[in-house]
Amino acid sequence: MSRRAAGTKRWNRIRKRWESWTGKRWAPAAYSNEMSLLRQPHDPAKGPVFTPEQRQYLLDRVVAQESLKGWDAVHRTAHTVTLRGPAAGPSLLGLLTLGTLALLAPDARRPRRKLLGIDEQGHVWIREA
Repeated sequence: MSRRAAGTKRWNRIRKRWESWTGKRWAPAAYSNEMSLLRQPHDPAKGPVFTPEQRQYLLDRVVAQESLKGWDAVHRTAHTVTLRGPAAGPSLLGLLTLGTLALLAPDARRPRRKLLGIDEQGHVWIREA
C-alpha cells in the first residue's frame, strides 16, 4: 500500500471537483480566484500562474473572510497561513452521557486549527485539518 503525499490532487468524478489530500482525507479547494476551473476535469495546475504578490493578496482575502467566521491567523508564511478557530465544545452525546463531567474535562474545549496553502494558480487548499 503506497502512502499519498499531502497536496496530491485528484479529480472526483462523482462530485465533479478537484480535491487535495490533506494527509488524513480528500478535501476540495477552500477558495479560488476562479472556482469554475476546479469544477472541470482539466488539470488546474495548467492554468495561469499568479505572481507572489497576487497570491499574497488572495491569501489576505481568505484570512479576512475566515476572520469573519471567528478564525484567527496564528502563523503566516509566504504561501500558507495557520488559522485557529473557535473552541469546539463537548458534543451533545457527551453532555447526555457524562453530564457535567464533559464540561470539566481539560480537552473538552480544544481549539480547532487548519493550515491553508495557496498554489501558483491562486487556488487555496486545506493542507491539514
